[in-house]
Amino acid sequence: MKSWFSSNQQTNNNIDPTEAFKKVCAARGLGDKYLHQTNAIELFNAWYEGDGSEEDIANSMSSFIADHDDISYSKFVRFFE
Repeated sequence: MKSWFSSNQQTNNNIDPTEAFKKVCAARGLGDKYLHQTNAIELFNAWYEGDGSEEDIANSMSSFIADHDDISYSKFVRFFE
């Protein structure tokens, strides 16, 4: 039983950066449709190297926008600056 609880706890502690990114964006008013139109999810996944927490992702958004000229003048700027 102990090993089952241990593996279950590890699964619950895993953070999905993609889902956290979507939550951070949604909290600022950016929905999935816009994220897909701008390819932001794929760009973010390729760029991001943090711990995957929503706080870390929110703190990294200014750098992400600055590093991606193709989305820096879009809604991202309005919602994250």
